[in-house]
Amino acid sequence: KIFFEKGLEVESKLLAEYLEPFLGKISWTNEANTQSANFIRLATGKVAGSESYKFNIGKNGIEIVGQDAAGVAFAIQSIRSLIPLKNYQIKSKKIALPFVEVEDAPRFAYRGSGIDSSKRVIKT
Repeated sequence: KIFFEKGLEVESKLLAEYLEPFLGKISWTNEANTQSANFIRLATGKVAGSESYKFNIGKNGIEIVGQDAAGVAFAIQSIRSLIPLKNYQIKSKKIALPFVEVEDAPRFAYRGSGIDSSKRVIKT
């Protein structure tokens, strides 16, 4: 079950859509109860700055805290990268993720690259 704070509805739905091919139908709610096992909790809070996040994959579930909704979305992408390749090859109703604690923040405010496509003319 995915629990999310107000303002993270889009991110919780996105996470559910990512996990459903592996785990089947996922329920998501804005309830605050995370006492059950196998939960994912999405929240915002103080981290390192804009678009930063931290997450903890533990015995009972996954806690994700982003500085903002973008940070939560980036945390979801990082967690997706931890899904073992075998889960993509052989469908099962279980995903085994490593117990890990991650905190990440962008080094630069702008993510992208620039290409100078101008022509260079050299006169001799």
